[in-house]
Amino acid sequence: ERNHELREEEYGIVVKSKNLVFTAAGNHNKLLENWVGPDQNYDIFLVYYGEDEDQFDAYRKSCRWAIQNKGAKIQNFYQTIYEQRLELFNASEYIFILDDDIFFDRGVQDINFMFEVARKYSLKLSMPAFHPNVSRISWKITAADYTPNLLLRYTSIVEWNAAMVEREAMRRTMEMYHGDIIGWGSPHLAICANGEGNQTAYAVVHAVKAINPPGRAQNGGTRELSLIKSYKNRSAVWDGIAREKNCTSQVRRFNYKSVYADESGR
Repeated sequence: ERNHELREEEYGIVVKSKNLVFTAAGNHNKLLENWVGPDQNYDIFLVYYGEDEDQFDAYRKSCRWAIQNKGAKIQNFYQTIYEQRLELFNASEYIFILDDDIFFDRGVQDINFMFEVARKYSLKLSMPAFHPNVSRISWKITAADYTPNLLLRYTSIVEWNAAMVEREAMRRTMEMYHGDIIGWGSPHLAICANGEGNQTAYAVVHAVKAINPPGRAQNGGTRELSLIKSYKNRSAVWDGIAREKNCTSQVRRFNYKSVYADESGR
């Protein structure tokens, strides 16, 4: 890991509004134009796993924290935040853990609103909805519903490509985390750690819509995540860990009740 020289003292620091956005980023995204702006009500901790010094410098200039380290998003969060910067973790009430290519319709405004909704409804885990016509949709429950005034829909589980996680829910998840999990299994581990069947703890926020790009291959056809050790057998790895920890390997995905915005809008 390589840190850049922080503009402020790292420890004892106050995270803006106690909201932290975390990502592991490569060279192929639009996060600096979509997530960064003068009205952001959060700080960004970015782990750069590439080797382009100009790209890293751009991240350093725009993010509160930017370091270099190899590994997947969840691996990096566990190592660089939960293990190495626990004070920063404890200073963050909500953590938005994002794939670097998630692109929000309203950028900073949408990210701010995700934090607001998570607090207002005391959500342990939540996520934005994905535009189905331009996104990779792994689970139908994450596809955007364009019903007027639909705010959110409680669900049995959320994906971890754009997961808003309440700190204690994240702590419980990290306490159960195994270093071989690189993404596959993370949503199910979080539910195992925080309880299945809770009908008001997890939600997809349909008032916030984003694009989850369907194609992740970069420059010559190699998906950046595929360069990580254990990528090819990540499903089998998770199944083994689930058995070891007595977790449901594949939590069933379904919706509970819907919540609608009031007349004032979102």
